[in-house]
Amino acid sequence: MKNEEVSKEELLRRIDELEALNKELLKEKEDEKNLESGWKGNLGHWYWNVKTNHVVFNELKVTNLGYTKDEIPQKATYQFFTQKLHPDDYKKVMDCMSEHLAGTRPAYEVEYRIKAKDGTYKWYYDRGKVMEYDEDGKPLLVAGIVFDISETKKMEEEYYILAVKDPLTNIYNRRYFLRKMEETILQINQENSKEIFCIAMVDVDNFKQINDSYNHQYGDFVLQKITCCILNQLHHEDLFARWGGDEFVICLNDTKKDEAKIKLEKMKKQINRIQLPDHKRVSVSIGIAEYEEEETIDALIETADTLLYLSKEQGKNCIC
Repeated sequence: MKNEEVSKEELLRRIDELEALNKELLKEKEDEKNLESGWKGNLGHWYWNVKTNHVVFNELKVTNLGYTKDEIPQKATYQFFTQKLHPDDYKKVMDCMSEHLAGTRPAYEVEYRIKAKDGTYKWYYDRGKVMEYDEDGKPLLVAGIVFDISETKKMEEEYYILAVKDPLTNIYNRRYFLRKMEETILQINQENSKEIFCIAMVDVDNFKQINDSYNHQYGDFVLQKITCCILNQLHHEDLFARWGGDEFVICLNDTKKDEAKIKLEKMKKQINRIQLPDHKRVSVSIGIAEYEEEETIDALIETADTLLYLSKEQGKNCIC
């Protein structure tokens, strides 16, 4: 389109946009003297003219998502990116930008997931700030920089799993179980609620004999099978962890002891169906303790543990 075919108002808008952009680009060139280049995951700078809703950005921001340069719109808008946000991150991102534009947040700074062309999501870290205001004091130009932090997020998830999960059974570990139970009891005490739950300690009978007879690898397999049997009987709100070795711990929420015994009896029977190479069956001994008001998790587990050993003394493969 020739310039004479464009209205004066449109030309003035374009001039304002280009002047603001050029000013920031020149400033960026000066700043580069004092900045290190090649930051890991750096996808480059972006500039958003708020009035015209035009975003100028490094092509890496889009090609990193699997799109070709030909698929990048000639005039990309803010919505070109926001419509690709993960649904769970959309409000957080929009609120962050709105608050910054309104002056209630010093900078636009947020992590979010954005949808790639193949349907998967990448994690981006985005930081921007209003750099130019119009004559009425309203935001005109926002400049920022974006990073692909997908690898960092993947590592964080892996570290989290290592911190809270048992690597053999993929259920929670002892440390996480204790922390969650301490939080639960603290909340009960603070709210003065009458919440009911039971703690069950589960120990595999004659597990050393299983290891000695068939090797430790087979013993690990038995623990995994037992884990599956227990998970099949639990509700989503129950908490299940490997206590250590051949011992497990379960928190049965909103459950009294007599109800817990019925559920655990079904669980025990399912475990009894696991057959060993010599045609013997796997069995477990279980001790159950019901939470009493203001009782600590240590005291509760000690009670369950005492009852567990009582079930061992009574011939194993039973519940006390």
